[in-house]
Amino acid sequence: MDAFEKRQLEKRLREEEHFFEFCIVPDYETVYVGERLHTFPVEEVSIQCFLQDDELQLVSLIFDKMSYEKESLLQWLSEHGIHIGAVGKSALVHHARSVEYSYMFFDHVVVQYTKGDQTISVDREHAEEWTDYERPLLERLLDTDGRRVPIPMVVINDELLPGCPTLKFNRKIDTVIVGGTIMNIDRIDEYGDGIGFYRKNIREPVAFMENERVAILINLFVDTEDDGKVCTVTYMPMGE
Repeated sequence: MDAFEKRQLEKRLREEEHFFEFCIVPDYETVYVGERLHTFPVEEVSIQCFLQDDELQLVSLIFDKMSYEKESLLQWLSEHGIHIGAVGKSALVHHARSVEYSYMFFDHVVVQYTKGDQTISVDREHAEEWTDYERPLLERLLDTDGRRVPIPMVVINDELLPGCPTLKFNRKIDTVIVGGTIMNIDRIDEYGDGIGFYRKNIREPVAFMENERVAILINLFVDTEDDGKVCTVTYMPMGE
């Protein structure tokens, strides 16, 4: 990555307390006023997008500071990309060297790829469907003056809650994924003004997430193979 490319990437980067946001669509909050924002993880990054008239529009990428420093995420952006195909069709990824992951979301093929000089076709028939697991989360709303309207900070399966209830897990069959990383924990519970991730017989959490400037988004569903629970925890930036 040369100095010019680094400067161009930095211009589109927002830094918050717990994460970095790389904006594909500048000022998307004002471009998509009143539209529904979807947030879902693709391995080590989280994607934010809007669905308009059957078109899934990628607007930003979220990088958790627990996993990324500024220099490492700029290097990731230089070497990797996210492509969203047209609704109902296979994806054609340009300027790629290889495909890392692909899956379906709202009938669109979503692809994470390594950049290169090839054009790669990704067949939709073999892509896993994620729409049922990563459902719409929150609406991003602005008032008439362009300011963000405060909304509750904790959302579980699309239900807005005033706080986080105690969520218990069996580590033998349950899976908890936080920002794309699997955590070996027994419980999610309140911690200060955010949530904590706990193991048995340890009073303090092994990790925690404050909700001062992010919405905490939790999805729970049952793994049909072993009847264990799958819990995903992601973030949505609230901004200033």
